[in-house]
Order: sequence, then structure tokens, then C-alpha cells
Amino acid sequence: MRSSLGSLLRGAFSRAASSLSSSVASAAPPAASSYRFHPEHFREVPPVPLALGLAGAIPFVALAAPVSASIGLEGVFPEAYRAAAQAGYGAAILSFLGGTQWGFAASGYGAAAAHVAHVGSGKAAANLANLANLAGPGRYVYAVAPSLYAWAALALPVPAQLVALAGGLGAVLAGDAHLASKGLMPRWLMPLRFVLTGTAIISTLSSVPAAYERQKAEDWEKIRVSKLKSRAPKTDEALRRSTKDLAETTGSLRDAKNAAESAAKRD
Repeated sequence: MRSSLGSLLRGAFSRAASSLSSSVASAAPPAASSYRFHPEHFREVPPVPLALGLAGAIPFVALAAPVSASIGLEGVFPEAYRAAAQAGYGAAILSFLGGTQWGFAASGYGAAAAHVAHVGSGKAAANLANLANLAGPGRYVYAVAPSLYAWAALALPVPAQLVALAGGLGAVLAGDAHLASKGLMPRWLMPLRFVLTGTAIISTLSSVPAAYERQKAEDWEKIRVSKLKSRAPKTDEALRRSTKDLAETTGSLRDAKNAAESAAKRD
């Protein structure tokens, strides 16, 4: 009796697990498909994210030094502020990318499909623990890191800001690719990310030489003004002495003239 009951329970559990696995697997991409960068998945990008993503790349390209000099941005962004504006936008986008991961973590996106994909690997327990961390606490921590990094990067000089933010965008792209390889992101997202993030990194780095030259010129101007201010007391004292000497000389000449006129009248 117990044996038959155990067999029934095992059979029911096996059928339920098989049904769950097949339903999740049917919602997942084919086994031969990868979540990493595959151009053929680009056609799966929904129209709205595609349009908004491409529009979001416009400020990066328009504010890039080689481009902004030729499209007449002087009335909107004077040359002195373009690199800083580009860095500020890069920091905002880096924070936004972290926010998308917070949303994925909150929704638990991809955790079930990723678990099914790893069950047959022979390391189910270890994979499940790793995925639970990636889809939960670890992903929340990863989600807030870009914002903190971007905030710290904006404390640097502008050329260093651009370099640091380009590096941050690249690092987040690599982290997202790792999560995508675990099935924790939509497979259409990474082709879009590679295109947009690649555009952002190239545009940001292209502004570094011009920003460095402007920073160097500003630093030299600050040094020159500082030297002038340090010399100002000495210059002021020398001017007062010169004014005093001039007044004394003028007085002596006036006295000599008056003496000469008096002598001429006596004669």
C-alpha cells in the first residue's frame, strides 16, 4: 500500500515537473539561441524601445566634439559647456541602465527559465543558488552601483569624467551581457544595448582630446590670474611710490619755475 502510494506521488511529481519544464522551455528561446550579442535578434526589438533607444543616442552623438563643431550648436550649447553636458548626460544614462536592472530584479525576470536551463547540468543546486543571487540580492546591488559610480565620476575634471563614464558604460555592458547569458534579460535587448552603448562610448571618448585642451587652457589661465593676484600688492606699492615720486618731482619743478619767475621780476 505504501509502495503504491509512493509510486503514485512520485509519478505525479514527475509529471508536474515535466509540465513546468516544458511550459517554461516553450517560452524561452530555442536551445541553440544565445542571449549574448546576435544581430539576428535585432529584428525582435519592439518598436517603442528601438525608437526611444535611438533617440537617446542623439545627445551623445550631437555633443561629440567632432560632430558638434559642424552642426551649429553654439546657440544651444556653447563650446565651453558641451563636454560637461555630454558627461552629465552620460551619468544620467549610466544611472538609467542601473535602474533597468532594479526593475528586472523586482519582477524576477528570467529566473525560472534560467533555472530550467541549468537543471540538467549536473550542478543544479549550485546553479540554483547562484541564479537566486543573480536574480535577487546580487542584482539589486548591481542595480545601484552605476548611479554611485556616475555620481563619483562627476567630481572629476571634465576630461576624466568622460573617460570614467565611458569605462562605466563598458563595464555595465559587460555585466549585462553576463546576466543575459544566464537568461535574465530579453534576448532582443543585448543587440540593442551593444549598438547604443557602443555609440555612446565612441562619442564620449571622441570628446576627450578637445576637453583636455580646454581644461589645460583653463588651468593655465588660472595660474596666470593667480600670479597676477600674488603680484598685485607689490605692483600697488610700486605704483604708490611712483605716484609719490612724480608728485615730488612735479613740486620741485613748480618751485623751480616760481623761483625763476621771481628772479626775472627782480631783474
